[in-house]
Order: sequence, then C-alpha cells, then structure tokens
Amino acid sequence: MYVDNLALYYNKDQYEDRVPTRGKPATTWDGIKNDVYALTKTGPAPSYFDVAGIAMGKSKNIVNAVDILYALMIQFGTAFYDSTMSNCILASSGSTATGEVPSASALDFYTSFSNSSQKHYSWNEYMAADYGSSDIAAFAAGKVSMIFGYSTTYPQILAQINSLKEKGVSVIDVSAIKTAPFPQLNDPAVSTNKRDTYASYFAFGVSRTTKFSDAAWDFLTFITSPENERYYFEKTNKPTSRRDLIAEEKLDPLYGTFVNQVGYAESFPIVDIEKYNEMFSSAIDAVNNGKSSRNTLTTIQDTITLMLPKNGYITPLNPEANKAKTPAQ
Repeated sequence: MYVDNLALYYNKDQYEDRVPTRGKPATTWDGIKNDVYALTKTGPAPSYFDVAGIAMGKSKNIVNAVDILYALMIQFGTAFYDSTMSNCILASSGSTATGEVPSASALDFYTSFSNSSQKHYSWNEYMAADYGSSDIAAFAAGKVSMIFGYSTTYPQILAQINSLKEKGVSVIDVSAIKTAPFPQLNDPAVSTNKRDTYASYFAFGVSRTTKFSDAAWDFLTFITSPENERYYFEKTNKPTSRRDLIAEEKLDPLYGTFVNQVGYAESFPIVDIEKYNEMFSSAIDAVNNGKSSRNTLTTIQDTITLMLPKNGYITPLNPEANKAKTPAQ
C-alpha cells in the first residue's frame, strides 16, 4: 500500500541563517559536505558541537544508520549477490572510478562524517547524549541541522519536541521542519544517471495453500484501490505505491518529498533483517575504530553467504541447529 523511503529532514531556520544563498540542502553529496561545514558550530572542546551539520558516521546514536549505509551502497553501485543469489559478493565485486570496491567506498564515505580529520566532521559518540542518544531527539532540540528519516519519522520528531518541552529543554519551532530529497552522487539537474534512495515497504501475498484464494485476492484488490489508498495516505501519510496517485500526493508540502522518490527508491533481498542490521552496525563501529572497511565487509560477506539458500534450503549459521530444515519460501 506504500513505498516509504529515506529522505532528509532539515531545520529551515538554521539553513536560512547559515546557508542563506540557498536556504535548503544541496542535492549532491559534495554539496552536502559543504553545507555541513557551514552549518556546524563547534563548542568549547574538539569533541563537542553546539550544532552539528548532519547526523552521519556513527551507528548507536543514529536511528536509521544502517539504512543510510544501504542507500549509499546502492548509490555507489554495490552488487550484493551473484546471479543465483547463492553467494554474497558485496566485498569482492565491482570497482569505482578510483579502483575501490563500491561497498567499501560507501562505508568509508558514511563514516567520514565522524572522522575528526575531515572538513565535514560533524558527529561523534557524544552527540545526542543529553537527549536519549537519538539523532531524532537532537534534531528536535536544534542540535543537528539534518537527519535522515522516513515519512514515519515526522511524528517521532513531534513526539520528541513535546517530550523535551515537558523537561524544560529548548526545542525547534515545528514550522522549521522541512524535507528534502536524499542526496545523490551526481547533480540530478544535469546528470543522466538514475537517482537512488533506500525503500521500506511490505508486500502482500496470498498463501497458495488457502482454500479462500479468490476472497483473499478480492480483498487485496479492494484495499489497494485508488479510493482506499487515498484514504490510507490521509491517515498515515505513507507515500503511495500506486502511480496514479503520485501526482496528487506529491503536492503535500512535507510528505511530497517521499512521494516524489517512490519511483527510484530501491531495496535488496535481506535474509535476516536483525542479523544484517547487527552486522552492518558493527561494521560502522569497526571502521570508526580504525579497521579496514574492505576486510570488515569481507567478514560480513562470508557470513551472509552461509545464510543464503543452498539447493532450495536456508543454511543455518550453526550447522548443528535446526537440522530438520524447511524448504525456503
């Protein structure tokens, strides 16, 4: 019924103050790095920011850290699996213009925002510590100018604003909350390359063993009709999965950004969402601690390969576990 996707939430007031020539985020990553430098206000110590330009580079205090990394990997051209999806190849396939593996380049780029040697350094483990260790709460408090989120992130920001207000913490004006498209490697205004962001959605299906398949398909047809999807958007603000509703939904001043990205939002097969999130979150931590991104991702690649279907079956990580295997669905 919807295809949610990652976009930028930004503080309009801070942009007008620090980047008045544009008043909104750049459309490219090179532009974003310049914006971050302009927006970031350092504090009394090198590890402290009065205001951070963007929440990127870490894992523990950024709600959508792994999803941002996935989006970057897609943008950099990562091939996650071989053609039969029997082997993970994310750390050993493809190369960028500089000869680097795309997934490693994406991971290095993501973590560069928490690297104090970089001009666009703006985030560390201390950010958001006073606000429940959440980039969403730090944004609500005006301590970071940009965060990444889904359409569902907006009510979370509002909830944090109300919660912080009750604690006597200064918060941003709701009118300052704006959205912008996920940044691209190349300028969308002139580039012919496809744009990319990361998609989040659930697909409906009907069991092949049900005795009521006709009724089930009729129901799915009913709830995904234009009328019901229009009502669904009014109640949830999740961007439509129907092309014939994009034109009207994209006019929404806040959620229209997500609707506009529906056509180019991408995803990739994930065998175990919790395990993947754990591994890639740890990969971010490892690179932050000086480990090689290529070596870190090679370990993940080997682990995922063990998880992939072999001859129609899911191979457990522990060969002794679940010996009575079930066919992969």
